[in-house]
Amino acid sequence: MKVLEGFKKMIIVIAIAVPFLIVLSLVTKYFTDLAFYRDSMENITIDNVNFKTLRDGKYSGTYDAIMVSASVIVKVTGGKVVTIDVTKNKYEKGISAISIVKRIIDSQSLNVELVTGAKEDSKAILKAVEKALRSEPSTN
Repeated sequence: MKVLEGFKKMIIVIAIAVPFLIVLSLVTKYFTDLAFYRDSMENITIDNVNFKTLRDGKYSGTYDAIMVSASVIVKVTGGKVVTIDVTKNKYEKGISAISIVKRIIDSQSLNVELVTGAKEDSKAILKAVEKALRSEPSTN
């Protein structure tokens, strides 16, 4: 009988400990991701690219800060960015950051004002465009 009682206690301890450890690991991962995201957004720099020197073609780039990310395809014709297709956008505060695409195309520069209320999302799109334009274009 004592063996059975000890076994029951061990099952109860395991039944409590396993979910606790799972929750603890999920919380730890969340805070680790949050710290990476904050550091990434705080220290991000967007370097301007001289659009006039770009070769014609399609450029693709991605930026991922875990809680926000963006993937883009940028089409360049005659030294001008003519389209920016945001193919993936994991956003924090809303999809409004996509309006930054028009600002980039209109100004032919990455030195544009961030979208109010969606600054981190705007930065992710800008960085994805920068990375795209620093890569080699595809010709199709």
